[in-house]
Amino acid sequence: MENRRKQFTWLLVLTLAGFCLSLPPSSTDRIKRFFAAFFLPLSAAQKAAQSTAAGTVDLSIPRTAILTELHDLRSTNLLLRTEIDRLRETTRENTRLQQQLQLRPPAPRKYRLARAIGRDTSTWWQTLQIDLGTNDGIKENLPVLTTEGLVGKIRLPTARTSQVALVGDNNCRVAILIVETRETGVLIGGTDSFMDHRTARIAYLPANCAARPGHTVITSGMGGVFPKGIPVGTIHEVQTVRGELQTTAKIKLNIDTAKLEEMWVMLP
Repeated sequence: MENRRKQFTWLLVLTLAGFCLSLPPSSTDRIKRFFAAFFLPLSAAQKAAQSTAAGTVDLSIPRTAILTELHDLRSTNLLLRTEIDRLRETTRENTRLQQQLQLRPPAPRKYRLARAIGRDTSTWWQTLQIDLGTNDGIKENLPVLTTEGLVGKIRLPTARTSQVALVGDNNCRVAILIVETRETGVLIGGTDSFMDHRTARIAYLPANCAARPGHTVITSGMGGVFPKGIPVGTIHEVQTVRGELQTTAKIKLNIDTAKLEEMWVMLP
């Protein structure tokens, strides 16, 4: 009985094969399309299962590992952007000094990430406290910055914490350079800073100052505290008084000190 079933099955297969071979090409194509349409849902289901399995593997990665990697990438990005800002000014300087081929490039800087941990209500817009101190290699007058620009400088370091004098405060005067005109001055606090903490004043500009609103302000490197090329802000208004030997200007600072949480201390 079993042998008859096998013989019948083989006979049926051979008959179907001979029938398919005897069909014209058009009929053969229609049969192929029929079987392809029949198996297409099965193929799609297989691909969906594979995609789901891949997604399951990705979800198995710990969330802490992803957050750690993201934080490392952000930190690296911040440092690179800071160095790019400094090197842009160095490039402009090198363009002007192409004939002096013996100039050395500036040494690379080191940074420490600091977090804001407190403010004094009496000097809310002038200072803040960070979580780094002398035990971390922090010294007085070290520059503090973010990728947006200059934050200020270290003023009163202790063993574990430090006070930062914010840019725009009279305790954090900054020698500045106007990029478009190459004119220099000193950034100081102003009466407007009490109304708008992102406004400061530039003094000691030349009487015939060519600066205009919208011009870019960076650190000039003079004075030895802040290296050259750190972004500071943008000229908002130029105030010229006839008969005076100098011009003053209002500046809109790049940094919003009200939103400071993390910043970088530039080590020697």
